[in-house]
Amino acid sequence: MLTENTATGGRRQGLPRGLRALPEPALAARAALPVLLALAITAGLARAAVDDASPQARAEIETLIEQLGDDRFPVRERAEEALLERAVEAHEALERARQSPDAEVRFRAGRIYDAARQDIERARRLARWKRLRDSGVALIERAHWHRDDLSPLLPPAGCEAGIAVVDGDHRLHLLDPATGQTRWSRKVDPENWDAMGAGEGMVLGASRNRRAVTIKSVTDGRRLGRAEVDARVLHIVPSAEGVLTMDAAGRFTSWQRDGQQRWSVRMPPGLPAGPPRVDAGRVYAASNHGRQVLVIELESGRVLERAEIDAVGLWWGALHGDRWVLGSSDGLVVLDRDGPALRWRFKTDSALDVPGAGSTQGYRRRASAAPAFADDGAMLLLPTGWGLLAIDSDTQRMVWRFVPIALDEDAPEGIDDGEALIERFGDMGEPVVADGRVIVPTREALHAVRVADGTELWRLPTARWGVERALVVGDALIHWGPPSADDDDVDGAGKWWPRIHALDFDMGLDDDDGEADPPTSQLMALPLSVEGEAEAEAPVEAGVER
Repeated sequence: MLTENTATGGRRQGLPRGLRALPEPALAARAALPVLLALAITAGLARAAVDDASPQARAEIETLIEQLGDDRFPVRERAEEALLERAVEAHEALERARQSPDAEVRFRAGRIYDAARQDIERARRLARWKRLRDSGVALIERAHWHRDDLSPLLPPAGCEAGIAVVDGDHRLHLLDPATGQTRWSRKVDPENWDAMGAGEGMVLGASRNRRAVTIKSVTDGRRLGRAEVDARVLHIVPSAEGVLTMDAAGRFTSWQRDGQQRWSVRMPPGLPAGPPRVDAGRVYAASNHGRQVLVIELESGRVLERAEIDAVGLWWGALHGDRWVLGSSDGLVVLDRDGPALRWRFKTDSALDVPGAGSTQGYRRRASAAPAFADDGAMLLLPTGWGLLAIDSDTQRMVWRFVPIALDEDAPEGIDDGEALIERFGDMGEPVVADGRVIVPTREALHAVRVADGTELWRLPTARWGVERALVVGDALIHWGPPSADDDDVDGAGKWWPRIHALDFDMGLDDDDGEADPPTSQLMALPLSVEGEAEAEAPVEAGVER
């Protein structure tokens, strides 16, 4: 039987060093701990911001952290109560203390941090917003419109007629791009769409569990046709001839608008490399393993051209004029569109002098999403694990590289810490070019970068995992919340629900304490240009390398 050792102020015999047990009278007091924590944290929030701690305050916090492991029980208790009141101010020290070799310090610091987690995160978001405001990068302060009532289950699809959204109730809505108002709604349950497209007068949906493709009119949502498929549809693309799907078995299939199959072509070997590109009555497709590229006649399904390209890991693609660009495992390749034959290639590790294929960081040189053309085809934009690269189409040389600058307390200094920044922001997502700027997503934000010189014009800090691709309709950027990886966002059925996404910028919504509240919208339309953007003649920012 363990007995209390009063000589050590509450440390009990038989327990590991650093682990102390509470005296019996203190156990009853723990029942009131949640209430005390809430009161203490509320008071602490009113007193301190994350980045406002003075050197004296930091020294006091470190002393209190040390006292969490004191041999005397009253000292430990007083230290914990004091840190409860200063939890937001002390969050960095508490994070370190959770890794302490002393089990008592770990336990108490973890208890404080867990109780204050929501308040700490809110204060950190506010601090990031303040740093962003003071950094010279412009802020989006107003949305064109926002919808609090829609929680998109998958990325919306946009076309000139509107924005198609499937919400958490499995209803399909078509929204007016200018106002966000619903034009019509239709129930799609129990189809449970997991891929969607829009265009050519149609809204398209593919269901994994039903293995079906549904074709609806963009005018009123009525069903035009339905087709059964043999494998999961990965991408669904509208065309003038009907609908084109790409499935997990490596097949391209063309469907009429009534759901009747027109033709099917298999891509040998390997899976197709991203969604096919359709233009001028032709389908352009590539294999991400077999180095194969195909040009298919859209009307008949006849393979017009088949070629083997000296590149591995072909991925995604874009068309412009007579060129077809594809991302690859080491950069990108540019093909003659009608050949298709290799024109030239760009290797990321050669241009940047970064680790190559044999290193642990070698995978970062690949194209992380579809490349894009800019400046009427004069420039190519290549998203990679080492930043967004702008390549001159004529000289085939890099013009600039954009690497985001971290703007919070963990920010490395400048581009020399590129590896740390890349670890932080992750791979670049698919760039979308509009109005002289490129909108590129990262793990933590959407960034608007000037095409001419790579200067960051504005940033929209986002939730943990960001978005894969921006959606631009007209003069608005459509923004939505992606699936969350947080346990508390999982409902009873075990589905991942979208997370409220745009958390870190001022939408002009003030609460009683005068600070800006995060917007609660799951779906919003944002302006492409923001007041306060850097002028074209401004010096190149630290996040841009030439």
